Amino acid sequence: MRNRNYHAFSATQVYARTKINAIYCPVCGFREGELLYTVTAAEAAQHFVLKEVDPIRNLKLTNHIADLWRQCTCDYVECKTCGFIFAYPFVGGDFTFYALAYERSGYPKWKWEYQKTADAISIVSSNNEERPLRLLEIGAGDGAFVRRLSPNVIAKDDVLCLEFSEYGRNRILEYGIECLSVDIRELHPSEPDKLFDVICMFQVLEHMDRLEELFITLSRISRNNSHLFVTVPNNEQIEFNEINGCLLDMPPNHISRWNRQVFEKIGTAFGWTVLEYQGEPMNTMDTLKQQVAYRYLKCSQDSSSIANLIERIRSERFRKLLRIVCAVVYALGRMSILFKAVSENKCGDSQWIHFQKL
Repeated sequence: MRNRNYHAFSATQVYARTKINAIYCPVCGFREGELLYTVTAAEAAQHFVLKEVDPIRNLKLTNHIADLWRQCTCDYVECKTCGFIFAYPFVGGDFTFYALAYERSGYPKWKWEYQKTADAISIVSSNNEERPLRLLEIGAGDGAFVRRLSPNVIAKDDVLCLEFSEYGRNRILEYGIECLSVDIRELHPSEPDKLFDVICMFQVLEHMDRLEELFITLSRISRNNSHLFVTVPNNEQIEFNEINGCLLDMPPNHISRWNRQVFEKIGTAFGWTVLEYQGEPMNTMDTLKQQVAYRYLKCSQDSSSIANLIERIRSERFRKLLRIVCAVVYALGRMSILFKAVSENKCGDSQWIHFQKL
């Protein structure tokens, strides 16, 4: 298993679904599940940084991932009771991991889930007569969401953002909104009037471990009847991508996959009820672009592939041109899968959940 080329995985190899009982589900505590697949620290590092392009960084990342896991492998498991899918060991990436794994790129200006949440918050605000709303955004990027919402709906002084990226944090501060570089679980509002009425987490939850501590914190820092908006990747789309030769949902970056049943279960456990749930509608062109890009990236992880050779080219302009040509060639050999992606897979990128505190 350890010497395989992940780009060549078949559906049965990715989703082995063998019984496993040496686990602990982070949502329901059940100790039995199905093993979907196993990755090594070296395979995980190759997913983020190609060793053929940057061998020193790749080796540092390999060693750091193994340190995070305290072993050399990580399983992706589906709980037999609640259906939660999670990495085991259930450990998210830390600051060092993200510094090694990614080079910062631009943040999205606006997304479907932003609009859904902004519309819902506008309704909450219009129905609120007690006091001005206080809003917290966890993992706020460069502040694209709060800049659109504040000061028109919520005053800047009533908004707090949490963001580890120095670039993103500075952009938010420049706009005049307070932004801290702290873990949400370390947040302790100093006074009752500093509790939050609205909390937003866009594409953050799937990165986080210590879920019990997280949801206890969310309850501790929020007022009664407050609203929690969460978006996560669409688990059905991830499964489609994985069994059809695209990128794996690689830990320790993404360490969990959610569905409505799991959200309802964890919400009930910590005093939150699901008011609304919606999957992002599929955009045909975006889906096709993702399929083509993810297949190319998956193939590039194999040191013997043409895609990997292209990634070693130093000329950025020439490399980008060859990427497009190679990705198109790969796509032409996968027309049946591309057709299936837009005809059978009706999911967009995200799931959107609106909780209210009981």
